[in-house]
Amino acid sequence: MVSHEMGLRIGLLGDLHGNSLDAKSWIRRTQPDFCIQVGDYWLYDEEWSVPMYWIFGNHERSKAVRGLIDGTYPLSENNRWLMGGLVDIQGVSVMALPGLPQARGAPGPAHYPPKVYELCRRQAGAHVDLFVSHGCGFLFGAMARDIRTGRTEFLNFEEEPITELIRLVRPTYAVSGHNHRFAVEENEGITCIRLGHRAGSLAHMVEIEPRSQVSGADTHNGLP
Repeated sequence: MVSHEMGLRIGLLGDLHGNSLDAKSWIRRTQPDFCIQVGDYWLYDEEWSVPMYWIFGNHERSKAVRGLIDGTYPLSENNRWLMGGLVDIQGVSVMALPGLPQARGAPGPAHYPPKVYELCRRQAGAHVDLFVSHGCGFLFGAMARDIRTGRTEFLNFEEEPITELIRLVRPTYAVSGHNHRFAVEENEGITCIRLGHRAGSLAHMVEIEPRSQVSGADTHNGLP
């Protein structure tokens, strides 16, 4: 791990869809202490030079999803699945709300496992540095072609239950993917980082001063 006087450098990565080349190039250039990826991952066997923590997106490999859930799919070194809820990663408090893997891809919300959503609600009140979800909270949209209707119109990607949860948790950063558009915005005093999926919009770095212990968090560093 690289030592930084001001805190830990945390690499935030958007939807990879199996693209390790751009992610590894960015990691080599920026040298984060660890990375967090927001789902649609597909790289369960990949070897990484730094710990890679990741959540499920709505598009994952079904065989790997089944194996991870039942404990029969071995992950490679530095490949660390965040199942959901509050965890302590090297003194940084991370709350994870994964997407809900679906058998078929479809436009619209990423959704989330209801039991994990309720777990996060129960853990609200603890200090949270990073709230990580596949779908996004707060108004976030763009003029785009709706593939369901064929019309170009303003599409709002906000998932209102995620907005409600972020307001309850009050993290320093709320990080999301799914919509393949990059932006860094302030909403109600919370920095919202929306990550893209191409080389120029795939990643973002934040620096956080670690705490000696995160109250109320699991200390297993995201490992199942």
